[in-house]
Amino acid sequence: MAEEQVKTPGRDDAVTAGRGFLVITGAKLWFMVGGAAVALGLPALLPVSDYGQYTDINNNLGFLSMVMVTGVTQVVARFVSGRPDTAGGVVRQALTLFGAVAGLLALAVFLGAGTIAETRGNVEQTTAYRCVAVIILAYGLYAVFIGALNGQKAFLQQAIFDSTYTTLRTLFILGGAMALGHSVTGVFGGFATASVVILLLSFWRIFPRFTGTGGESKLPLFAAQVLLAQLVFQAVFRQDVLYLQPIATANFMTAGLDAAAAAEKAHELLGHYGLATQIARLPWQGTLAITFIIFPMLSESTFAQDAERTRTYIQQTVRYSLLLIGGAAIVLAAVPEPLVRGLWKPEYAPTAIALAWLAPAYAAFAIFNILMTMLTAAGRATEALFVNLATAGLAYVSYQLVLPGVTEADALLARAGMATALPFVFGLLVAGGMLWRAYGRPFPVATMVRLLGLGSVLVVAGRLLPATDTVLARFAPNGGGTAKLLGLGYAAGVAGLVLVLFIAGIVLTRELGAEDKARFARVLGRRKKA
Repeated sequence: MAEEQVKTPGRDDAVTAGRGFLVITGAKLWFMVGGAAVALGLPALLPVSDYGQYTDINNNLGFLSMVMVTGVTQVVARFVSGRPDTAGGVVRQALTLFGAVAGLLALAVFLGAGTIAETRGNVEQTTAYRCVAVIILAYGLYAVFIGALNGQKAFLQQAIFDSTYTTLRTLFILGGAMALGHSVTGVFGGFATASVVILLLSFWRIFPRFTGTGGESKLPLFAAQVLLAQLVFQAVFRQDVLYLQPIATANFMTAGLDAAAAAEKAHELLGHYGLATQIARLPWQGTLAITFIIFPMLSESTFAQDAERTRTYIQQTVRYSLLLIGGAAIVLAAVPEPLVRGLWKPEYAPTAIALAWLAPAYAAFAIFNILMTMLTAAGRATEALFVNLATAGLAYVSYQLVLPGVTEADALLARAGMATALPFVFGLLVAGGMLWRAYGRPFPVATMVRLLGLGSVLVVAGRLLPATDTVLARFAPNGGGTAKLLGLGYAAGVAGLVLVLFIAGIVLTRELGAEDKARFARVLGRRKKA
């Protein structure tokens, strides 16, 4: 009985975290559906070279918008969760501070849109960059409200807003592209419209619930540390596209193409690589729910200086994240060619070359992102900044050494994937070492061994399956609608097979045991009979 009483608080935390995880996961799964709709829809609406320009602009947008979204959310969530009595004052203080920061960034991008477009070889996309400025401003303010809800553990309300925004963004992006002549400008015009609409809704529905005055004197300094860390983190995340376009252009000019032809070919390559990143990032997007749940709970436990509870949160989160991410990444790495050929037009086939490398690369990145969130939540923003700087530096060196001089497009796609994987794995190991030093080993060795062994077998087996063109030549030699349906069915079949084998593998190796089943039952609200 005494042991049961000791475990009760931990069980309550597990139920709170688990139910919150289910709610936020539902929103993030919808986010993945929206992302998949954009990833499926835009390649059908835009030529490959235009999709490459979209990839480049969206990547540049992410440098600033994701700094605002992730950094502002984390800062506000930390102070709201740690000092709930001053939540209203924190929200008002954050709106003033981050409104000013986002406003200055947006103004700079809006005024410099023409120069940025020219520098990136997208001269005709000046209007699209001006739409980017609107998105940055909206994100900077909207993130304050999401951070406040997260800090209060109001996960249902947070999920509702996340899901609403996903729906608006998906509809407006695809609708904007179609309304404005299948153009990149239409894509970002729709994106900007959706961001403004969700901001207005958040002022209407969220702002009134945070009343009171006051604030936190430590908020500006902590915010500066987190935003800087996030900026460097985005440099880790986005250097591939930033450098691939100019390096590819230079490589193709070396091969004898003139500047215009080289730029066009580089945009096509970027279209293939950009689609591969969109697919490979899906497992990472699924883990965003984990970061939203673990952040306020770690913030609370470290404020209370409860080292044991903090250690338990870290170890359980990393283990379940490895299982979730591992399954998705193994599927993508095992059958990249059938997936790409089945879901997209034949001209996007080279995407599979990059995806084969980017699937494991972004699995490492997803775990790295979770570990970095934990460092920030624990108040170790300086350590997080150090890890980001070291990883960003390695990423720069990796791209500068691996990409130049490669004049064959397929080889360059593979090289880009390799160069991306190296810094992601490095960052994961360094961030894990930081957490290990502070709270004990975060990585479950047995789980990692099982996943690596099972993943290696499934990837090798997947690569031995017949290529899609071989299947189509045998069963649908006349092409047409039958071939499209067969290609889609083949992709779904082989992906489903690998996933089923993965699930069977973790069950047979007893990676998921009775304790896990009991925890899931508590999360879902079931009670054991007395």
